[in-house]
Formats: sequence, structure tokens, C-alpha cells
Amino acid sequence: EEQKRFLMDLGMGKVKFAILIAGRGGGKSFLLAIYVCWRIFCFDFWGITVMGGSAEQSGKENKYIKFWIVNCKGTFNEHEIKMIELSPRPTKKEIWTQSNSYAIFTPCSDTAARGPHPKELILDEQAAGEKAGKGEIIETALGQVSTSSDMHVIKASTAQFVFGDFLRTWDKAEEIGYTRYHWALAKHISGDTDIYKHYHDRDPDMWISNVAWVKTSNIRAFRKQMSDDKFLVEILGGIGKASGLVFNRDDIEDCTC
Repeated sequence: EEQKRFLMDLGMGKVKFAILIAGRGGGKSFLLAIYVCWRIFCFDFWGITVMGGSAEQSGKENKYIKFWIVNCKGTFNEHEIKMIELSPRPTKKEIWTQSNSYAIFTPCSDTAARGPHPKELILDEQAAGEKAGKGEIIETALGQVSTSSDMHVIKASTAQFVFGDFLRTWDKAEEIGYTRYHWALAKHISGDTDIYKHYHDRDPDMWISNVAWVKTSNIRAFRKQMSDDKFLVEILGGIGKASGLVFNRDDIEDCTC
């Protein structure tokens, strides 16, 4: 339902600034690829930059969309779909449509951050990029949409790093105009959807899959093997207290002004 709400809100024009947290393997990149397809194939002169926390991450949406194009035999509504591969810069990919809309898929780098001026910017696995020390690059990339006539920004990630722009945006979402979205790979058998109330439950039999593409047996194996904090972040799509830190986030806040 939350995935449906995300796409419907964007599709109906209810949301221009969205932030999404989900567990690893929760379908974030696949959902973003669906959205990018809809935008560039249904709107004229619509440009999107998709920047991943790594080159591999930005390549996922690119791969999903091109697989769909191949299955459509390279056409959409009887029009040829143009695809441009920039061989001198192999980590940068572009897809152009018959209506002169495009999507550019880039890694998180200084060069890419100072790239084109699209209408929309999508940051996929932003927290991973920030954990790798690329927070300043990500903030620079936001300048790409400074001249957009219809500015949209989507920030998506697993929350494996508790400092940086991604978590600040999540914490202040309502204040700064972002809409929050969240979903988990697993759910507690009690039916209670409060993940912070139940993530300490280490009984694997109390957990079942919450998405069609992940088996319950996998969820229960992860519950046995993972610490509470890692299970919260990686499977339940929550915000851990110590992800990527030596000290607990709350302890640090209590000791600083």
C-alpha cells in the first residue's frame, strides 16, 4: 500500500518533494525505475538526473528501464525509443524518448554533481553515498534543479548512516516540505506495524515477509543472524541508533550542545 501511495502521490501531482526509507532489497530502485519510465515516456521535454550512492546503484534503474525497452522491441506507442550510450564516460548513461525527454544515470561524483539542469533530481541510496564521505557532492547535486520550471526532488535510501542530509531531511520533512514514505521487508506476526516497538523480538517465528519477492524463511534466517539494530535498518527499513557509528547516536546528542 505504501508503494502504491508513493507512485499515486507523484503521479497525481500531490507531491514534488519526497523522501523514502525502506530496507535493503525493498524494491526502492525498481519503483523509482517505474516512475522514471512514466515521466520520460508520458511527458514532453522532461529531464531527470538519477544519481546513485555508487555507480552500481545508479546503474540499476538504467538496467531495469532498458530491459523493459528490449521487451517492448525498442518502441513505445509505435515510436522508436532512442538510447544514447556515452562510451567516453562509461558510468554515465542516458535514455532519450521520442518526445525529447530523458533520464541520465550517474554515479555520485564531483563531475556528475555539476552536470545538466534537469527538471527533476532523484538521489538513490543517498545515505550510502554520505557514509562513503560524499555528502558535499550530494548537496552540490541539488543545485542541478535550481533552474527547473517544475522542480521535483526524490531522496531514497536505506538508513544505514544516521548523520547527513538524508536523515536531516527525514527528521524535518514536514517543516521543509517533504513527504515521507516507508515500507519494510518484514512484519511482526502480531499485526502491529510499529517497527520500533517490535524490532527487539529475536524469535524468528514472530516475523513473516511483507513483500512478495522475499520468502518468510529468508526473513527468519536474517532475524537469527542479525543484531537488533541491523535487522531494524536492513530488513525493517528503520533508522538505527548506531548505524555507521562507534557510539550510539542518542548518547552523542546527550553529550553535545
